[in-house]
Amino acid sequence: MNSHAVDLVVYAKSSNDDNGGDNGDNPCVRVDGSMQRLIELLKDSDVETQLEAAWCLNNIAGGTDDHAVAVLEIAGDSLIALLGSGDVPLEVCCHCS
Repeated sequence: MNSHAVDLVVYAKSSNDDNGGDNGDNPCVRVDGSMQRLIELLKDSDVETQLEAAWCLNNIAGGTDDHAVAVLEIAGDSLIALLGSGDVPLEVCCHCS
């Protein structure tokens, strides 16, 4: 597991930045261990909690190729396991991640 797959870092975009709007190494939000927490929430007994965690992972995976790889590396097994949950919205969300 890569260390980048464990943390969530959000960078603010600004049209005033000299480097095309990317703040580079200055994250506006960083949540260490957030990916691991989302995995824990996927295993929760409440389907709504599982769905919300899956949506979060889906949104992260929709970023860059690195984001998609990170989600697959850390959450792939858990997302695949939920494909047989019997809850259609949850299964669709896990399929799209």
